[in-house]
Amino acid sequence: MRFIEDENRKRLFELVARRIKARRSVLIHGESGSGKSRALELIAEKHHAKTIRSLSGIAEMLGNMQGVPEPQSWKKDFYYSRLIESSEKKTFIIDEAQHLRRDAFPYLKGIMEAGHVLILAGEPELKEMLKSNFISIVNRMLTINLPKLSIDDIRPHLSDFESDAVDVLAGMMVGADGWSLRQFFDCVDDCRDHVGDSTKMVDMSVVYRDWETDRK
Repeated sequence: MRFIEDENRKRLFELVARRIKARRSVLIHGESGSGKSRALELIAEKHHAKTIRSLSGIAEMLGNMQGVPEPQSWKKDFYYSRLIESSEKKTFIIDEAQHLRRDAFPYLKGIMEAGHVLILAGEPELKEMLKSNFISIVNRMLTINLPKLSIDDIRPHLSDFESDAVDVLAGMMVGADGWSLRQFFDCVDDCRDHVGDSTKMVDMSVVYRDWETDRK
C-alpha cells in the first residue's frame, strides 16, 4: 500500500527517530484506516526494528524478540532473562497492540526498563486500557495520535482523477467507522486498471462501473 506523507506523518517519523536515538519508547494510536500499519512498516525498514505479532503468547513473543524461530512455552523466563541481560539493545514494533494479553505488559515494562525500545501501536482503546491498567508503562512512552487522512489530503495525489470522481469514490468507502484508506486505494487501483491508459482521466462513469463490477 502506498503512503501519503502529510504534516502529521512527517512529525510522526521525526518524533519516532528521536525516541529511538534516545532509547525511549513510543505509543502510537489511531483509528482503523489511519495508515498506522504502513507507517510502522516504513519505521521498521528505516530503523531495522523487529516486528512482533500481537496475537502470540508470551513465550512466543519473548522468543521472537530473541530471534528464536520456534519458541518453547517452558522457556518463557529464560527468554525474558536473556532480553533483560542482553547488552545489544534492540527496537521492537508491536502493531494491533490492543490484542496483547494483559499479562504480557509487565514483561514489556521490564524490557523497556532494560533499555530496549518498544513501539506499540493500536486503536484508541489501547491508550485508554494502558492508562487504566498500566499507567507506569504509559509514563515511559511518548504518546502520538495519528489522525486519519481527509479526502483533501489525498486529492493532490490523484491528479488523474476528476474531482467529482474522487468525491464519489470516497463516499462509497464510508462505513460505520468512517472510511478505510486501504480500501480506498484498492478501488483507486481498480479504476486505473479499468481505464488502462495513464494519459486518460478517471471520471465518475469509471468509478460507478468499477463499483457495480465489484458488487456482482
